Amino acid sequence: MPTIAGKGASGEVFGQMIKDQFDVLYEEAIELPRVMSISMHPFISGHPFRMKHIEAALAYIASHSAIWPTTGGEVNDWFRANYMKSAN
Repeated sequence: MPTIAGKGASGEVFGQMIKDQFDVLYEEAIELPRVMSISMHPFISGHPFRMKHIEAALAYIASHSAIWPTTGGEVNDWFRANYMKSAN
């Protein structure tokens, strides 16, 4: 939200920022896994003139192999299932 509302970035610029961020993290993840969060607020990102650029960025990300498009809750569930000891 600050990128668009606070700094005045266009939807196109925001979409490109998402792609650029992904490209760097995807390359770094060859050596060490990375997590990329995309913070959006429907009041800002939900407008069609912005959403088309966000959808294009998400499609770009999804076109790559070895990614896990997920939610924070799903990451938490996976971590707890794989790394947390049972509280029995």
